Amino acid sequence: MGWNLRTIALILLVVSTARGDQTEPDLVGTVVDESGKGVAGATLTATTWGKPIEIEADASGAFRLVVPPELKSSGRLWISLLARDAEGRLGLLSVFQEVETKVPVKVVLMPSRELVVVVRDGQGKPVAEADVDVIKDSLPVVAGRTDANGRWVTRVPVGATRWAVLGRKAKVGMDYASADRARGSLEKAIPLPGEVGLKLDGVQPLRVKVVDREGKPIAGVNVGPWLIWKPDHESDINLSGMLTRWPATGQDGLASLDWLPEIPKRGRSILAHSEGYHTADHATSVPPDKSVEEVTITMLPNERLSGRVSDAEGRPAAGVVIKLQGQGGGDNQFFGTARTDAEGRYETKVYSEQAYVLTATRDDLAAPYRSDVVVFAGKPLEGVDLVLGKATRIRGRVTVGKDERPVPKSQVTLLIRKGQVPKELVRPGDRFSREISLRAWAMSDDSGRYEFTVGPGDYQILGPPRVDPAKVSIPPANPPAEIVVDLKMPRPEVGPFAATVVDSEGRPVAGAVVEGMYASYQARRSFSPLKTDDKGSFQVERSLDPLVLYVRTADGKRGGIFRSDAEATEARIAVGPVVPATGRLLDSNLQPVAKRKLSYGIRVYKGPEQTGPWAETYGGTTETDDQGRFTLENLVPGHKYNLTLPLGDDGSSRNVTELTAPGPGPFSLGDVSVDTQPIKPYVPPTPQERTVQAFAARARTSPKERLAAMLPEAKREYTRPLLLFGKKDDPACVDLFRLFNEQVSEPDESKEPAKRRPPTPAELRWEFELTSLDLGQADTLPFGQELGIELGEGQPPILAVLDVDGKVAAQYPLRLDEAKKLDDLALGKFLLEHKLPTRNAEKMLADALARAKAEDKCVWFIASASWCGPCRMLARFLAPRKGDLEPHFVFVKLDISRDLHASSVRDRYKGAAEGGVPWFAILDGDGNPLATSNMPDKKAEAGSSNIGFPRPGRRSTTSRRCSARPRLGSRRKRLRSSVKPC
Repeated sequence: MGWNLRTIALILLVVSTARGDQTEPDLVGTVVDESGKGVAGATLTATTWGKPIEIEADASGAFRLVVPPELKSSGRLWISLLARDAEGRLGLLSVFQEVETKVPVKVVLMPSRELVVVVRDGQGKPVAEADVDVIKDSLPVVAGRTDANGRWVTRVPVGATRWAVLGRKAKVGMDYASADRARGSLEKAIPLPGEVGLKLDGVQPLRVKVVDREGKPIAGVNVGPWLIWKPDHESDINLSGMLTRWPATGQDGLASLDWLPEIPKRGRSILAHSEGYHTADHATSVPPDKSVEEVTITMLPNERLSGRVSDAEGRPAAGVVIKLQGQGGGDNQFFGTARTDAEGRYETKVYSEQAYVLTATRDDLAAPYRSDVVVFAGKPLEGVDLVLGKATRIRGRVTVGKDERPVPKSQVTLLIRKGQVPKELVRPGDRFSREISLRAWAMSDDSGRYEFTVGPGDYQILGPPRVDPAKVSIPPANPPAEIVVDLKMPRPEVGPFAATVVDSEGRPVAGAVVEGMYASYQARRSFSPLKTDDKGSFQVERSLDPLVLYVRTADGKRGGIFRSDAEATEARIAVGPVVPATGRLLDSNLQPVAKRKLSYGIRVYKGPEQTGPWAETYGGTTETDDQGRFTLENLVPGHKYNLTLPLGDDGSSRNVTELTAPGPGPFSLGDVSVDTQPIKPYVPPTPQERTVQAFAARARTSPKERLAAMLPEAKREYTRPLLLFGKKDDPACVDLFRLFNEQVSEPDESKEPAKRRPPTPAELRWEFELTSLDLGQADTLPFGQELGIELGEGQPPILAVLDVDGKVAAQYPLRLDEAKKLDDLALGKFLLEHKLPTRNAEKMLADALARAKAEDKCVWFIASASWCGPCRMLARFLAPRKGDLEPHFVFVKLDISRDLHASSVRDRYKGAAEGGVPWFAILDGDGNPLATSNMPDKKAEAGSSNIGFPRPGRRSTTSRRCSARPRLGSRRKRLRSSVKPC
């Protein structure tokens, strides 16, 4: 198993009291000498979250470690082991494991040596009584305090790696040293010297107040910084593993961090840790404002979640591993595990105000996952039960290159996605996606193989970079014993990159600062700033994705921009004089805009150019003066910059203009204008507005004409014709459109059908072809009466379901209850009874393929949806042309939202290619794809390649469909004319 260390560092562990044998070791291993021989009687100190556990190895050097429940409830062990023997030898090992894997470890004893730490203040004077920690992989290993001479002496293993030393003292400051180089640097890690010097050069203290949801103070909460970076250091230091070494809040909920250094430009992030509470977000951000002296952190309570696991016959299932992952209104997710006792019961503490996914596995058994679990503050949740059945093993190989070389130690992720969190968990004004999900991880072995054990449900397999995710659906009935998903990397994730920075004369530039940003959403690492050596060169390990580099000389007077291809291994980057630009900002009324901040930079697109997400970088900020004048500094000539006006705290902005410095020397933009008003947020139409729009559609067309147009549309979309007789201002009609557009939680497929909630009117809306007929229009009433519908004064609005021939099959009067609402359950039942039968996409495709093979045709396979406007446009576009097409194609059109197995059938051919519906493919009689609506020449990092419904001027549909069926012969010209984009 594998995971990202930074992710682990974010998890604030909570108490988990899984019932069962608490003496079973969580970690086993052996203490050995350099020759690999076990060392008898060695002592070990296991440290996790600052809490040391002392154990002793037996006569063979073997040891067994039992971790307290509160330190393993995340399902992962994060432990630093320090071993020592009577001869003074030391061994250090960091352990990162899933609790259930129990992979044996070895701690190798090495000769030890002295480490001296000298702490001085900003004036070079010794600092006595300073706290010093030796850290490995973010966890404290050994600690002490300096003497009167500012010295502290300890012993460390020879050859210690991934080390850090932290020193701090109240009201004096803090400093650190570490083995880390700048991120991405190919330089060897810094070896631990015999003496480490630290400089405590001033403080910018911060008070932290911790309160509960009611604003009451919480005592005993440890608070401290997450990442700290000092400008004169090559890298930052991750202190997340030091939380229990930080001060705890008192009865007033306050704690003082009076040793923090000056706040950096990027601000601070403060963590809070308590066994009974959690924060909605991983960290609390403190802006880079020196006036900020206190920050308040609100914490939520942890609550109990319990249930029972049984086998298919209802017998209790002991020893089952329950995995849980929660998502609330913030970014602090819950990760946890529990194990059932002899009675099949489990119990654990989880974060409140979160929605959960739960899995249960044991050996070759697994339960359908649960995704209908929501835990609220103050409300323990019981009865979250699961039933085991036959498991499916998803396995495969991770390979790279055309020769499919195995990729060992590659992380593979199993992902369950269940939509957005319920609206009651969403914080007001939150615009971020908060998805309910669960992830499990596997690490490929030396042969590149990986494996997961799962129950019925829908999954995604996420592999290394530039490998499309694979979708897997496992049915609850007769699940397969095994599914193979191989993950093939087109190229390695990373590679070496060497570059030289030169001036206009070709001379190397030493000490130049190099920054970089990857122009691809597929890049999984960042490019850390670095400096060129005395030969003007640098070497890094880069992600093999497009890269934009920015170089500036040490004095800031020269700069350069370089765009590197994905697989380039070297570059020569020229720098030249940077230039300023001036201009004047005017509003939409051409009046000067005074005292407004502007930002400018080069846009690095992470997806398709102009339409994909982008980052604005390698520029700066400025402010207009009283007359609206501004200056943009340090522009690199020949490169396009965007000038942007920030509009508010929500991150919104407007583009002012694009500019490119023509050459050396200052230049003027003149006057540029922009709308300075805030962007109005999207507000969905109200039910009243939707009702008005529905009745206004084609209002000048007679009811008979509208019915005539609706029937073929319903046939094309496999929907049931539905007429609404009413008025745009009728409260019952308004409430109908409220129900049709009401957001609902995703139906839980993990429950037995009898226990699932019935579908809502909103979920059934697109099973019908709805046309609203205004009873205020003169010809509507007689039209309805002609159909046999009783309308008139005193009658409520009527929903009329029609047969394919336009005759009324059923009616439903829209009557309001005392609360002025429609009965949503009764309406949902009526719609469910009269919708068309659910089709089986697997059978539809199989029938189409069989017919195509028998008739020597191809299959035109279309993934569509009745709610999709472009899908309907495509269907209308094809309808009059099928006479020319049907001699050569069998058409099969699936609705991905309504047809059984439609999504999995589509994904069989579409894979994980970007783009929604409509999506289509040409298949031969054996089901092999000959062509798809994905443009083959579009790079993955450019985003969606799906043509969908072709826009005017796009002719790729015509040529590719024709080339898929060569025997069209002399009719090709006519066919090309018939399917050309309209």
